[in-house]
Amino acid sequence: MHADIIEAIESGATILTANRRLARFLKSQFDTVQQSRGRMAWHSPDILPWSSWIERSWEVMANQRSMGAGFQTGVLLNAIQEKSLWENIVAEYSNAESRLLQVPATAKNAAAAWQLMQAWHLKLPVDQALSSADVQVFSGWAKKFKEVCVKQGWLDHARLPDLVEDGYKAGKIALPGRLVLAGFDELTPQQRQLLATLQVLGCQCTELEPEANNKEAVRTRFTDAAAEISAAAVWVRDLLEKNTGETIGIVVPDLSALQEAITHRFDDILQPQLVLPKPADKIKRPYNMSMGNGLIDFPIIHGALLVLELLEGKLSLEKMGILLRTAFIAGAESEMAKRCLLDAKLRSIGELEISLPTLWSLSKSVDKEGVVRPYTTPIFAESIDKMLPISSQIQYLKQPPGKWGSLFKQILNDMGWPGERALSSEEYQAAGAWRDLLNEYSSLDLVLTDIGFLDALGYLRRMTSEAMFQPETDAVPVQILGTLEAANMLFDHLWVMGVHDEVWPAAAHPNPFLPINLQRNLGLPHSSASRELRFSQQITSRLRSSAPYVIFSYPERDGDRALRPSPLIQDLPEVEGAALVAVFTSNYARLIHTTNDLEMLEDSQGPALQDKGLTRGGTGLFKQQAACPFRAFGEYRLGAETLEEGRIGLSPAERGTLLHRSLELTWDELKSHAQLCDATDSQIDEVVRVAANKATEELARNRPNTFTKRFAELECRRLVNLLLQWLAIEKQRSPFVVLASERQQAVTIGGISVNAKIDRMDTLADGTQAIIDYKTNVPNVKHWFSDRPEEPQLPLYCTASGQNVRSVYFAQIKLGDMGFKGLSASEGAVPGIASFADTEAGKEFGTWEQMVASWQRVLNQLGEDFRSGKAVVDPKHYPKTCAYCDLGPLCRVNESGKASLLDNDESLTEPD
Repeated sequence: MHADIIEAIESGATILTANRRLARFLKSQFDTVQQSRGRMAWHSPDILPWSSWIERSWEVMANQRSMGAGFQTGVLLNAIQEKSLWENIVAEYSNAESRLLQVPATAKNAAAAWQLMQAWHLKLPVDQALSSADVQVFSGWAKKFKEVCVKQGWLDHARLPDLVEDGYKAGKIALPGRLVLAGFDELTPQQRQLLATLQVLGCQCTELEPEANNKEAVRTRFTDAAAEISAAAVWVRDLLEKNTGETIGIVVPDLSALQEAITHRFDDILQPQLVLPKPADKIKRPYNMSMGNGLIDFPIIHGALLVLELLEGKLSLEKMGILLRTAFIAGAESEMAKRCLLDAKLRSIGELEISLPTLWSLSKSVDKEGVVRPYTTPIFAESIDKMLPISSQIQYLKQPPGKWGSLFKQILNDMGWPGERALSSEEYQAAGAWRDLLNEYSSLDLVLTDIGFLDALGYLRRMTSEAMFQPETDAVPVQILGTLEAANMLFDHLWVMGVHDEVWPAAAHPNPFLPINLQRNLGLPHSSASRELRFSQQITSRLRSSAPYVIFSYPERDGDRALRPSPLIQDLPEVEGAALVAVFTSNYARLIHTTNDLEMLEDSQGPALQDKGLTRGGTGLFKQQAACPFRAFGEYRLGAETLEEGRIGLSPAERGTLLHRSLELTWDELKSHAQLCDATDSQIDEVVRVAANKATEELARNRPNTFTKRFAELECRRLVNLLLQWLAIEKQRSPFVVLASERQQAVTIGGISVNAKIDRMDTLADGTQAIIDYKTNVPNVKHWFSDRPEEPQLPLYCTASGQNVRSVYFAQIKLGDMGFKGLSASEGAVPGIASFADTEAGKEFGTWEQMVASWQRVLNQLGEDFRSGKAVVDPKHYPKTCAYCDLGPLCRVNESGKASLLDNDESLTEPD
């Protein structure tokens, strides 16, 4: 620790630091020194940041009963109150012709400009001709801000040092004996004026001078940022392994951009056990990073905001899934599996948004027999039940932020936040920070009037996003800091990384609401490139004095872009990176993987199916068994299914459902070819419209958000147009009677029984029967044949329906391409269908009966394979068969040698 600081503290001086981190660091260092001297107790040092000292001085003055004439008294606004006040002024007093889309961002710049005005004692030009439009607008905002504060008796932090100075002049605040400033790379005119006043009054004010620059420093380079970060982490690891108790610093000019990459790589090298299934909160990291994360990024806080967002009465499917899986509400542990099933149920509905009533209904639902469904979650339902009456009225409610804050606390309490399990240290601290934030949120009553729910939640969400939070940890030897946070901190070892010419010196970015020339002339922060260069030179010099040996490094490339070292480290001697750090061969996870002893086991046979009842899956089971035995086993035996996703509009499957249902209702009314032909156009139109409307209404019950009035009208119109064109083709057929439509029947083939659903069965004029399968795509009759048919559905229906079935057709109902495709032993039953003897199937099999017998053999074999548990990974046409299969992570066909052989087999091509 700096000797001058120790001497100053022991003499009773107050130490003022540039930031809170340095204050904590100096206190810790002082305590360490006292312990090393063998002391058991000592006075706590008076070390605090400049801002805290200003507030403390103000509180001393404000607590006096009478301030006297000429003193401004009132309420000191906190940060969120000031921010909200600026946003109100910017939103209300902007020009009508230039409406702002980003009020919070604009208000933030305006507040920063106001802060600069006070800190640098700036006066804006009176002559508008000398000001830009932005400066003129800000001038009006600043005037209004000051007027509102004076009228309401409010004080802002930017002017507080001036008021404190007046308090010292008037003797309202006890004069400190000595002030020592530490870590200030520069002082503003406002700060210098206050310190000069204190000196005149008799206070000794000094700045802690940095040590002379007599330390050794070198520079080195790495291929890219990843290699540079890895090298620094290895360097830190080697120092820690020596266990000397020395302090280690990592300083990064562009820390915000590299924070995630640094955390990932440092964990990989310094805490390799994090890859193991051990709770992360049980592992203590040896480093601390100065830049925290937004409070909203912590799962426990994100869960709380989702609960409050649900008050609106709906939530997106994605967010609803996160809420159901969060660990931070009542019943999260005990209902975990059921809530996952409820998530899957909500996904199966297909809506992009889930309403609160729908969520409540499903979470407490039972089937027709009163049996609780697998996804019923009574604890969750009870919590939602408490939210429903509030949600139904909340859109009409307007009240102050304080009352909103109380309501938010009540809702979170009703939902059982923060959950039933014990919180980790990080979660507990985050929950505490959230409660503090809600209390601060209530303070907005001072500057805001009554607001609606969406505005109230928006304010809270923005506060949570902007609030930076870093959980407190035990003292650690490694500090990862930005350049400003490292002010006046001394280390035993220091590495400054990422010092390339694009970030150091930093680019100039003057405040847009203050005259640029004025900023440059006075040398305001970030006002010009020359100003940034001088400031960066000062910080670089300070960093070179912060440790006995300092390493500066930079990456040579960022993607395809070449980088150069910062000009501020060009004078340093260059050394090879290999001379600074040991070679890092492999991370922990890779080491485990490369040293394992794998035992390969070919397992393609599952247990035989013992159940004699209906097998789940219907006729799709045979299709998947033919495509790939493992896929059929995974889907229908293991129940391995992908979670569905919400979608805009209708899926192809849902459009097919609408078409099937509309045709079913249409033929329930028409019944036969004769009635179709006898009906007038207007009668057919009416039948079709009624059928389309009813089918749409039935599906709309499950998709209320999708089926708006306009959408339902368009969908009905599409269906009517499609059906009318199709019925015109049906009229061209020879006479028939619809025997059954959407008929379900149990089918047993190959030792297994499935539930089949035949789209339609007709009785033809010769007394034989025809089976029809509706298709909205382009089907292929060739897919009925081979030992592994792509479309075994119609052959299965044919073999299971008896000898009287002599025709099987695809009904291709596709706009612009409609017609029948199939086979028929009856001559002329359907236009365009050749006689069976003239087809390829007729030539191959000879008779209809022999073809059906062939189908029977193939289907029996597929059924027997499934029943016996055959589960070999054998896609018929790799990779086409696997394109729409979600079982890749289970079968791992893409990682097997077999897949590459299949891929190179030119004979395996998908049939036309």
